[in-house]
Amino acid sequence: MQERVNVYVGISLGTYNTVIAISDREGDSHVIANNDGEHKTPLYIGITKDHEEEEGHEEEVVFGSQAKIQSAYNSGNTVVKFKDYLGITEKEAQDAAIEKESKSVFCKLQRLATTGELGYTINGKEYTVYQIMKEYIDNLYKVVTKYIGETKKIAGVAISVPSYFNSKQREQMQQLCKELDIPNAQLVDEQTAGIVSSTRGQKLLAADKEYTKNVLVVNVGGTKTAVSIYTVGELVSEIGTVVTDKVSGEEFDKVLTNYLHKQPPTSTRATIKLQHSVENAKHTLSLSTTAHCFVEALDNGVDFSANITRVRFDLLSAKLYTQLIDTIDTLLQSYSYNRSEIDSIVLLGGSCKIPKLANRVKALFPYASVSTATSSQNADSGSGSGKGKSHSIECDEAIAIGSSKLAAYNDHNPAISARSSPSYPIGLKLADSLFHPLVPRNSPLPFVKKFSFAIPKNGANHHFAVCKGSLYQPPHSESDDEDDSAEDNSSAPRYVPDSSAPLIAEFSVPSSSDSDTDNVDLTVFISSSGKLEFKVACNDQDISL
Repeated sequence: MQERVNVYVGISLGTYNTVIAISDREGDSHVIANNDGEHKTPLYIGITKDHEEEEGHEEEVVFGSQAKIQSAYNSGNTVVKFKDYLGITEKEAQDAAIEKESKSVFCKLQRLATTGELGYTINGKEYTVYQIMKEYIDNLYKVVTKYIGETKKIAGVAISVPSYFNSKQREQMQQLCKELDIPNAQLVDEQTAGIVSSTRGQKLLAADKEYTKNVLVVNVGGTKTAVSIYTVGELVSEIGTVVTDKVSGEEFDKVLTNYLHKQPPTSTRATIKLQHSVENAKHTLSLSTTAHCFVEALDNGVDFSANITRVRFDLLSAKLYTQLIDTIDTLLQSYSYNRSEIDSIVLLGGSCKIPKLANRVKALFPYASVSTATSSQNADSGSGSGKGKSHSIECDEAIAIGSSKLAAYNDHNPAISARSSPSYPIGLKLADSLFHPLVPRNSPLPFVKKFSFAIPKNGANHHFAVCKGSLYQPPHSESDDEDDSAEDNSSAPRYVPDSSAPLIAEFSVPSSSDSDTDNVDLTVFISSSGKLEFKVACNDQDISL
């Protein structure tokens, strides 16, 4: 009997859609289709009762695309957006969630009378969020087993969770995987999976040992956006994350709905039908310059039809784009990073396929590479101005692909996590109050990075000092409040040389007496044990230290 081939599954659980990918041991990954032939499975669960059967007959449960299709006619028994409410046990948090979902056109979230947990009442029967989530994951797992057939075996499953998931939510997700007997189930952060998705082969991050990068991850979800900074080399380490609910897929939908249909529909069925049509129009605008929104018999038997151009959509969404840029700047300032220190950008989520949104983010970092791309960019990937190139992984598929790779990697290697790391930045002391960072704080070890700069050819020795950095908060002045639009805020915290600590290293680079400049290459290496080493070369000639 032929031995079954191991495959590894990655599941990207979004707010409204799920994507499944599988990976083999060599790291080759691809997204698979569900039973309806689609790459996206809506996060919908519908429960109906077969009235033709006798009393007491079990209800029929439909999920994914089938549940979404019937939701307009069975809204009261359709559950949507339940992932975010898994594991919420605190009364205040439950009250906030119930209030947030009170205007939903679908089955209302509530605190169940029998258990006190969050859940739903359908056909007089109570369902906890945990039960709904378990039913959904079980159906996803059945899709995977049907797809791989008898010749392959699932050796591991990685399910992505957002950065804002707390420990209780993660525990419940792990518990339901255990109850469903999902083999080697593990949870991975969405941002980490997105970063890993752009790697090639089983070695994953090992290919980047020669260059430690600062990566900005922009993850625009259905209800929230998380923006993070990671350092990526042999390992992945999170520097910091900022989460906002002011930019999301829902907010883009609202902008489009308010423009296309000025008056709210008069019925729940019409509201849902319009919502689905608007979603399709938004997706079309990511690929085309115009979109048509049509709903048959929307209100009182009257058809609805409207057109919108991408230019108009961008004008309507301008505030959302600006809010996203502000969130990115808040993250950079909070962790004392300059835009020039970002080496790579990872765009995640379907809304990042909106060309204007992606271009606004890229414009902030013109020399950073982009690790995910929209479908329209895939056609000419690798061409362009040369400032930064894009890989061909879709924004809304990257997390699933990265999750499948992590499932394969973690089955054969220790989990990707940060080892010891410096709690302070290391850099060049250019003046008493001027610090140029070389090694960001919290960088995972080992750390390797190469820097290049020019010095004037004046025949003199140029002296360099390496030191620790300390965070300096300039005093606040009234003039800062008067000019909030300025890009560089003089009162923002920044790193300066730490005068209380001795210099870490010093070296001199001799220059020639010719005209123009000399090129200096400085390579910084920190071993896993924390040993710091430097290598300096001038015009490709090594200089002893």
